Amino acid sequence: LVFEGQSDGENKDIFFITAAGEQRTRLTKDPGVDFDPAWRPVSP
Repeated sequence: LVFEGQSDGENKDIFFITAAGEQRTRLTKDPGVDFDPAWRPVSP
């Protein structure tokens, strides 16, 4: 699962978490606000 969220009062970032709700991983960390995550196919 991928979602937007805030950590430690910082701006919004994109996070990944397993379906079991374990091991949350931050995918973005930059000064801008990151939101509206979406999966897109990779073209060959």
